[in-house]
Amino acid sequence: IYERKLTLPLAEVKKDIGLVKQIQICLMRFPQFDPGKPDGNWGPVTQKAFERFCFNFQMMSAGSIDAATAKVLIEGKYC
Repeated sequence: IYERKLTLPLAEVKKDIGLVKQIQICLMRFPQFDPGKPDGNWGPVTQKAFERFCFNFQMMSAGSIDAATAKVLIEGKYC
């Protein structure tokens, strides 16, 4: 997502177990956004953590992941 500067709707992201697991692991870098166990399942705990993350960092809609959101998740900090 980040390298290709893509925007993916969460409906697509949720289908990719590997990507979901990566997102969960990245969210774990932020103690205030606990996504639960990184199991690749986009459940209600991961959804809530992602929504809080987007709200906190004033990211685009919590209904998608774009390159800027991916960058913050990957780097573990807001630039």
